[in-house]
Amino acid sequence: MTDRATGAVVEPEVLESRVEQLRKNIDAIDDAMIALAKERQQYSAGVRRLKRRMGKPSVDLSREGEIFDLYSELGPWRNIL
Repeated sequence: MTDRATGAVVEPEVLESRVEQLRKNIDAIDDAMIALAKERQQYSAGVRRLKRRMGKPSVDLSREGEIFDLYSELGPWRNIL
């Protein structure tokens, strides 16, 4: 196979190695995203507890809309939501 950028011949093993490295990078990002999502859930639970103590509804539709808009901007074309 040839490298599109350079035209040099690239062995299939080299390409497979590149694929594996990219997958490792993706896995590391996935791990970080999962850890952040868990941390976010903990903060959200804290907000719910405090709002209950304050006698306020746990759902704030304005805030939910802000978050929805944020995620929509990140990638609606990739079905992130």
